[in-house]
Amino acid sequence: MKAQTNKKLRQTLRGLSTVVMLLYLAACEQGIDTHKQAMLNLQTRTQELNAEFQPCTRDSTTALPALVARSRCLVFSTAENPAAPQGRQIQLQVMVVPAISPLPEPDPFVILVGGPGQAATTDALPILPIFQGISGNRDIVLIDQRGTGKLSPFNCDFGEESTSEASSTQLLLEIQTQYLQDCLAAIDAQPQYYTTDIAVQDLDAVRAYLGYSQLNLWGVSYGTRVALAYLKYFPATTRTVVIDGVAPPGILPLQAARDGGRALSNVMALCAAELECAAVFPLLETHYAELMQRFVVPVDISVRDQTTGLMKNIDLTSAVIQSNLFMMLYSRELTRLLPLFIEQLYQGNFQGLNAMTSTESAGNIGMHYSVICSEDLPLIAAADLAAAQADDSIFVYDLLVASRVEGCKVWPSRTLAPDFFSPVVSDKPVLIFSATQDPVTPQRWGDLVAATLSNSRHLVATGVGHGVFAYGCTAELITEFVDTAALQDLDTDCLNTLATRPFFVTTGGSAAADD
Repeated sequence: MKAQTNKKLRQTLRGLSTVVMLLYLAACEQGIDTHKQAMLNLQTRTQELNAEFQPCTRDSTTALPALVARSRCLVFSTAENPAAPQGRQIQLQVMVVPAISPLPEPDPFVILVGGPGQAATTDALPILPIFQGISGNRDIVLIDQRGTGKLSPFNCDFGEESTSEASSTQLLLEIQTQYLQDCLAAIDAQPQYYTTDIAVQDLDAVRAYLGYSQLNLWGVSYGTRVALAYLKYFPATTRTVVIDGVAPPGILPLQAARDGGRALSNVMALCAAELECAAVFPLLETHYAELMQRFVVPVDISVRDQTTGLMKNIDLTSAVIQSNLFMMLYSRELTRLLPLFIEQLYQGNFQGLNAMTSTESAGNIGMHYSVICSEDLPLIAAADLAAAQADDSIFVYDLLVASRVEGCKVWPSRTLAPDFFSPVVSDKPVLIFSATQDPVTPQRWGDLVAATLSNSRHLVATGVGHGVFAYGCTAELITEFVDTAALQDLDTDCLNTLATRPFFVTTGGSAAADD
């Protein structure tokens, strides 16, 4: 009797195992079918849009013209104010770099650039070769965020020359205020609607229009804020997220000024710890402090104009010097020149001033203020601003902080929903990159967002400034992650080859063997 019972039990268990296996295989088959169907749907939609897609325009200034020539572009229209869908319409430039595969994956790779104010269809072009591994079987999509690019309604000329030559902070702020007022009088737009929360609605509308099932997002600097906002509001259509140099709401401009000061102090400490740099520049911190005092009052100096080659006079101030140093800190390469640059200025050689340029183009100023005034300034307490103004460790306060505070008194803004500022909580796979020498989006912001992203991995690159994607094996890691959507399988040991590089002690470089 017991033997018969055991036999029946074994038969029942085998039957259950068979049912479970069949259900598992059916689910797998259904998943495969769903994926194939999404690919076929994309192919059908792409064919439907053939007439709407046009060749992407090129001129003598276009980066990677051959790649642009094989891409396709269209203009997407959407409501300026989502609450008034029949109201004023705005246009967004969309560029699709087709996958090499004739039947690409249904989830493209979307590049979100920084600023805020950069235009993806122009500013992202130079970095496309970094992601060539992804383009084998996925489209790469570039969308000019509302307010950026050639179709932006904020087509005002800021007058960079007049602001750069302003002899005092007060004059700079007066020039900026007048510019913003003139711009508002000239444009036909409502700047308060050019914010991140609405931009991600645009992004999802473009996704649906083009026929993509999900998106793989890659954002750098301010683009990380856009990527995280999309993940928050559209989790179902998010497949993977890569963020590099995390910039959540509220870090601009005051926190960026604080972090810039920390980054400069870190460089000076690194120089002091490096035998050759310390030997050649033993008084680096002292000389920097003396420079700041020497140019509190503007001093008329002569420098060579990098455009015309002619000498010109400018009013040099400590704020201008700090602005140049801040720009240099963005770049791993320029940071290596920073001690030498300070010493050259101390000795009265000012020719290097015009040679230093930011690693990140300024982009559209109007869109920049639309974002900053609604998403960052509201999070800064008046008491914190007052304290920062008297704090010597705050970097480029006048040019970075005061200019935004005054500008937002003129530029329209709106109150965003409280949930926009809350942490992004998600179990979607998110790969986070930070760098040890980043002056504006340091590691602590990556740590902050990772705390509520349960399926995330935060990698920190040594000796890199703002943006890790171009260094070491980062591009390969991103390509593998987008391909597999798996974080734990990534072999990140290759990032250990990155290190703080030796400083230049002369214009010829460093005597270090590995220079």
